[in-house]
Order: sequence, then C-alpha cells, then structure tokens
Amino acid sequence: MLCSRLKTPILLLGIVVFLLLSSCQSNAPSAPTKAPPATPTIIVTVGKSRPAETPTPMPSPTPRSEPVSTEGSQREAPITFTGTVQDVMRSARIIMLQESVKGFLYVALTQDTRLISREERNIALQDIKAGMRIRVTGRPGSQGTLLAEEVQILP
Repeated sequence: MLCSRLKTPILLLGIVVFLLLSSCQSNAPSAPTKAPPATPTIIVTVGKSRPAETPTPMPSPTPRSEPVSTEGSQREAPITFTGTVQDVMRSARIIMLQESVKGFLYVALTQDTRLISREERNIALQDIKAGMRIRVTGRPGSQGTLLAEEVQILP
C-alpha cells in the first residue's frame, strides 16, 4: 500500500524534472558565441569603510585539579535571614519577598525543604501567606534565588 501511495508523487516529480531539463536545453544557444572583449572595471568606494569584524576565539577553560560538583549550591555555606512574604507561588513552590534580603528576592522550595510553624510544627506551603515574617535558611541558587532548606514562620 505504501508503494502505491509513493508512485504518484514520484511520477509527478519525474515529469517536473523532465520539463525543467528540456526547457534548459531549449534556451541553450545552438552555436557557441563569442563573448565581448573584456574591459577593465574600476570600483571606487566613497565614504568610510569598516574592516570586516572577525570573531574572537574563546579561550579554552583551564583544567582544574579538583573535581567539579554538579550541585554548586551544596558547596557554599548555608545563609539565614528573615524577610516578609509578598507572594507565594504554590505551583512553582516559590516565595517572593517584599524586598531583597542579602541579595535574595526569591526563596525556592525543594521537596526536602522543611516548613515550620511558629509553634515549631511541620506545616504545608498553603499555610504560608503574604505579609508573614519568615526565617529562611538555605544555599544560594541562581538569579537572586535562595534554595531553602528550612522556612519558619516568625511571630
């Protein structure tokens, strides 16, 4: 069945190629003609010209003697600070602070992040609301985000 489906397009393609080739041959001169004698051409450039920019090769990285960790945030010491919650993006598991604290505006929660109430009991993310003061302990992530190990609601 596949072969029968391919026969028509292949046949049409063959006809198109044949017509193109025959039209090229009919436009070709029957006898070679002499080209007019070549005349020298002078090109004048007016105005400022800029040399073409050549790409600068990137330096190759220097080899390290120590192994590189894929979890860069795990090597840095934990950071603890307090801040006020502006918004909780539950589906993304991100807490946005009202203002940047120690360079962090966002707190990203992982599946291992401990969420603790004022009474030091475990709570769920939906228990954290805008306007609450929190104490966060975690490690630096990327783009102003702290990867939280623990978030505690403060009185």
